[in-house]
Amino acid sequence: TELTKLISAVEDSGLNSTWLVQFDALQDEQIVDKLKSLGGQHELGMYTEVTRKLAKESFVHYNWTEGHWSAANKIFFSGYETEERQRLIDTSFNYFKETFGEYPLSYGSWYQDGFSLEYIKNKYGLDTVLGLAEQYSTDGYQSWGQYINQPYYVSKKSSLEPALDVQDNTGVVKVLWAPREPTLSYGKSKAFSNYSLQANDYYRAQGLTTKFFTDLLQTSTTKIVGQLSQVVVGIEVSELEDKYFNEITNQLQVLKNFQDKDLILTKTLSNFGKLYK
Repeated sequence: TELTKLISAVEDSGLNSTWLVQFDALQDEQIVDKLKSLGGQHELGMYTEVTRKLAKESFVHYNWTEGHWSAANKIFFSGYETEERQRLIDTSFNYFKETFGEYPLSYGSWYQDGFSLEYIKNKYGLDTVLGLAEQYSTDGYQSWGQYINQPYYVSKKSSLEPALDVQDNTGVVKVLWAPREPTLSYGKSKAFSNYSLQANDYYRAQGLTTKFFTDLLQTSTTKIVGQLSQVVVGIEVSELEDKYFNEITNQLQVLKNFQDKDLILTKTLSNFGKLYK
């Protein structure tokens, strides 16, 4: 399967990794069995977007008859009342614990609202989240106002903005998914957001090579002057067609070479949050 190939590639690289699992995937025995066999270099977390199954299990109305499934008011917790968000979160996290024997160590989604961030932090102790990097116009909504490709403490006023000061700080560290090439990604069509570190963006959609990946990796890490820089490297939905899959192994080799030269460290999501703090 695609998941088996991806896990094998990551394990062969010896790099640390985080796997965020969607609620529906928790009900697939083959996926669960494979994830349970992961070694110590891997971390399991929760991918916290709403599906029809999750809504049903949480006794929350999911309007599946109108609009596309990817509409923001369907898949994000922010499309539901706060009590419904709590039920969706609790159902997800409790089902995860029933499946793997412990609560997730990390979590993430394209967008996470401030109420849900603080609820998860206060109830489950998770203070590092994966969110979407800047995108001007893709999938019917916009993500704007964050640091470019870099992590930050989330503001209490807006989960899309960095905290201004101690009073404004949620204490939640946010890292950004699909970091983008800063000078190429600010257009009004989907094509512009494909200038990202994802292989299924730059390689499959734009026809770019590993050189693009390496250059953007350096732009976001080794070429930044500061105490700490960070970038998220990963693959969406854990799948890529066979003819494109070799680019994932190319990415892993680049990362391994950088780490062997002490230029970078690979971290799981929760461990990076600790380092950042």
